[in-house]
Amino acid sequence: STRDWSSDVCSSDLHNIKVIFLGVSIGIIVMRFASNKFIKIIEMYPILNKITYYVIALLGMRFILSYWIDTLNTTKIDLIFSGLVAIAFIIPVIIKKIT
Repeated sequence: STRDWSSDVCSSDLHNIKVIFLGVSIGIIVMRFASNKFIKIIEMYPILNKITYYVIALLGMRFILSYWIDTLNTTKIDLIFSGLVAIAFIIPVIIKKIT
């Protein structure tokens, strides 16, 4: 006997589309509120705007290099890089609060 899989596939696809739509909707709402907060933070600390460009350039170089250098694709390197990015944003805020 053969089984008709089309009904299973269709209901599964419909469920996936609903989940994707829900996730996208939540993501748009969260990003709207987060972007407003980030704009306020950048207005308080304008140096972060410049640092953002340097961090994005550094990320781009890392991703390009990691294509050829496999040792850049480790959890340890990811943690080090994440720490450097966090420090790049935290230090200017601390310096501004001190001065």
